[in-house]
Amino acid sequence: TLQDKYDQLCNPIFDDEVAESWLARAKIDIRWFSGPELMFDLQENERLGIRGLRTRDGPRGLTCKLGGSRKFWAPCPVDGSSPAFPAQSLRAATWDVELEHELGAAIGEIAQALDLHVVFLPSINILPWLNWGRGQESYGEDPLFNGKMGAAAVRGVQSQGVMATAKHFLANNIENVRWYASAEFDEKTLHEVYLKQWSIIVAESSPEMVMTAYNRAQGSWANQNPKFISILRNRLGFEGTVMTDWFATLESVMSIQEKSPWHGKPFGWFGNATTVLTAGVDMEMPLCNFAKKSVLGLASCSFSDAESCQSANVLDRAVAHILRSKLRYGLIGNRAKPKVKIDPFPKFFKRSQMGLEDSAVAPLNQMKYDELALRIARQGIVLLKNEGGILPKRPSEIHKVAVLGTPEQLETGDQGSSSVKHSGETVTVMQGLQVKYGMSQVVLVEDLNAEGSAEIVRSADLVVLDVGLSWEDEGEFIPPASGGDRSHLGLRPADVDLIRKVSKLSNKVVVVMTSGVTIVVEDFVNLVPAILWFGYPGPQGGRALADILAGDVNPAGRMTSVTPRIPADYVPKGITLTPWDGAAEVKYPDVHGFKHMWSEKIKPRYPLGFGLSYTTFSHGMPSLEADGQGPLPSLTLTVEVSNTGSVAGIETVQVYARCSDCTLKRLPILLVGFARTAMLAPGASAVATVVFSAKELAIYDTEKELWLLEKGTYDIMEGPCADPDRVKAVQFAVAEDVTFDYPGAASPPDVPGAGAAECGTFRCRRDEEFLTNFSEAEKIAMTINACILLAVVLALLTCCCCFWRRCCRGGKSADAGKKKVKKA
Repeated sequence: TLQDKYDQLCNPIFDDEVAESWLARAKIDIRWFSGPELMFDLQENERLGIRGLRTRDGPRGLTCKLGGSRKFWAPCPVDGSSPAFPAQSLRAATWDVELEHELGAAIGEIAQALDLHVVFLPSINILPWLNWGRGQESYGEDPLFNGKMGAAAVRGVQSQGVMATAKHFLANNIENVRWYASAEFDEKTLHEVYLKQWSIIVAESSPEMVMTAYNRAQGSWANQNPKFISILRNRLGFEGTVMTDWFATLESVMSIQEKSPWHGKPFGWFGNATTVLTAGVDMEMPLCNFAKKSVLGLASCSFSDAESCQSANVLDRAVAHILRSKLRYGLIGNRAKPKVKIDPFPKFFKRSQMGLEDSAVAPLNQMKYDELALRIARQGIVLLKNEGGILPKRPSEIHKVAVLGTPEQLETGDQGSSSVKHSGETVTVMQGLQVKYGMSQVVLVEDLNAEGSAEIVRSADLVVLDVGLSWEDEGEFIPPASGGDRSHLGLRPADVDLIRKVSKLSNKVVVVMTSGVTIVVEDFVNLVPAILWFGYPGPQGGRALADILAGDVNPAGRMTSVTPRIPADYVPKGITLTPWDGAAEVKYPDVHGFKHMWSEKIKPRYPLGFGLSYTTFSHGMPSLEADGQGPLPSLTLTVEVSNTGSVAGIETVQVYARCSDCTLKRLPILLVGFARTAMLAPGASAVATVVFSAKELAIYDTEKELWLLEKGTYDIMEGPCADPDRVKAVQFAVAEDVTFDYPGAASPPDVPGAGAAECGTFRCRRDEEFLTNFSEAEKIAMTINACILLAVVLALLTCCCCFWRRCCRGGKSADAGKKKVKKA
């Protein structure tokens, strides 16, 4: 029925003109008034045996406590905790697709235990600016790297029978003005820079879900202009379901900021009733808005016959996509896993009074997930400087470790939608060092100006400075002040001041930097002998850091964004350094980061892919073979890597490409592939292999609207990082120009008649049942909204009364006491 179709698209809960009361139909108990499930779980259809999608955020673990405050109910535990992992940017620094696949599989396994069907990861938006507040949810600056790592995560999640969601489509790279800013770039840049990762992730992992972005691109929202989702489906070959980001079609939300061009304007500027469905969106999350308008207009025949036909076709098309996704993942019919039944409210209340969990709470192998989080953190932490081999410091060499900064507070990153309250053990920097070096040997210096503090630092065998950023400096921007884009690329001034003071007292200082992405280090790089990038390392961060400092683990992390000496080096001249300053249209760079700096011969502090080890490696001369005689062969590069040092270690092999004699405009250099060696013992060698397609060398021809592998000689360069002085090149010749296209449209959903109504003969018929349900549900919703408003008012009055009692009456009592004392 029309109602059945509508329930697949969105949640009608608490919309201003709600179409159907989920509370009334699903017989949900009072717990759902306080739980965020209302915004994440869709309607079950028991009559047809169709599960309602249960969704959850998951960039660094599936949250059971939204934003760190609103708890989900069972199968989540009553305290809202769940397994947490390192942030995506830290995982990226491992350069390990197999490890990211394992992380994805773990999140899929947890999702199954929590009766979840859709998880919102990975984010594959790149870093045209290092300031992006959600850079911690990225795999770095390069589109190919984002595509490869993202595909690994998707394959891992979906191997467990759970749908992964690639996000945010398209060009979501600014946080503070994300609701209205438009990413402005030409068609060549669109395809070569901002669509590249999407083509890779679709081709190599087939994510079942794609989430659109808040921002506009080329002047239009992806969930408003059919151009972008048409490219996604009809050229890149995406087969799954497209959903909006949360509230991204509510004009009240999208125009809330004063600098928005639509702030204060009458609603209607986003589009007409069928705009969102026509653009190719299948699910409008979390609430029905344009879907409601479209379905209501169809049910009431308030549209013309032609408009009603259009509405019916795009509705059927969306439902067909959703049903295909559900069929693939066993959510329809007898195959469907039944919904987990939580305890009835009386039983739940009784058990909670006894200190017991809901009987539906999922058992999780926490030890397994903590071990995985530890392995990722060990492999992702990056050693940036180690002058004089100050590290490692074995426990046997240590009599005293002085620790300064914030070692008792382990920063884990964003506290917005991706916030996770960890259910297992959390090890701070201080705790990790105390376990490694001994409680009595590790001294916390809280105030450098306090008596005796300077002497503790001077006499220490190792001084660890734990400094950096937190969720207050960067993260998802939730007005008025949570998260947002980074206002600076360096450390906080207080941290730099502390480093300068400590460096005058000791030459054994290790600076440990917490942040989502790169930190510009010019203020202090020459003052200290050792620097590590700590990222947001997850709950086992303190233990992982101690293992690296003590030499139990040889650092193998590599930076996934270049570190410029000054912020202006990162983007070309003419590109703003403050894209969050409120402009409605923002010119995006056509080249940025290591590509731009390579082209302009700007020397970075640390190139892309940089990271030190406690050992040394040598790379032999690479060789290249083409597989097959076709015009677009698969290329295999092999190189011998040798451990020339005295410690076992892992090396990362990186392959870059440029064309030395091509004439058409192109990106100056490309990352085309990468691989990690196994653990190499001292003196051991291994042959590393990187396979990539000649298609990776192509440019986009905007006139032909095809990819072009231009005739010319290409330098295929291999090395440990993107440093011109550290790569070795072999040549690959292309004799003639070769054009090719994206894979093309995926097969349409096998749902007979879906979206195929003939509009020339279509006649609208009123759906009285739907309209009756709508009218009745509207009354229920108004009653519910009134009750919630009343509850809020009562809560505020209660707070005011408490405040009055505490302040006013308390003040009177104090005055009376003073009078009695005076009288006595």
